[in-house]
Amino acid sequence: MEFNLMSLLSGVLIFIAGVIVKLILDLNLAPYIVRWLSYLNIASRAIFRNIPPSLSGSWQIYWESDSDDFLDASDRKKKAEIYQFSNYIFCEYTANNRTYCLFGKSRNTYLTGNYWDKNDRLGYHGAFQLKIINSEKMIGRWAGHSNKNNDINTNTYTWSKLQP
Repeated sequence: MEFNLMSLLSGVLIFIAGVIVKLILDLNLAPYIVRWLSYLNIASRAIFRNIPPSLSGSWQIYWESDSDDFLDASDRKKKAEIYQFSNYIFCEYTANNRTYCLFGKSRNTYLTGNYWDKNDRLGYHGAFQLKIINSEKMIGRWAGHSNKNNDINTNTYTWSKLQP
């Protein structure tokens, strides 16, 4: 039996790279790098041997709200771009001249995560959970609050994938 050192080294290096990426994603650094790693999503499937639902792309999001900041329904219906790496997603969208970020992880048929105001971490922020109906529709709820008051708001969240 012939021993090939280069094959062994390349296999070990790929495994180590996968472990390093997994550790970075599990730490709080993930929202900052998922967007850039989303271009390697096919490689992540080979490394981690998982096939999460494909959520990358442009989405139309709509959320119900009783907030005075979002009285008009058009203020709550926005276009967002999802970047995906393995089970992790990062998303940004703009509403009322504020940019909001979302970071989440898909598990089975659910996408769970957090959202925040990109320029004000103490501004509006909260959590969300979406049921992944299919790769083109997600429905769920959001919960969050701002620094304006102590109320925690919650309501429905609907995501529909836009066709390219």
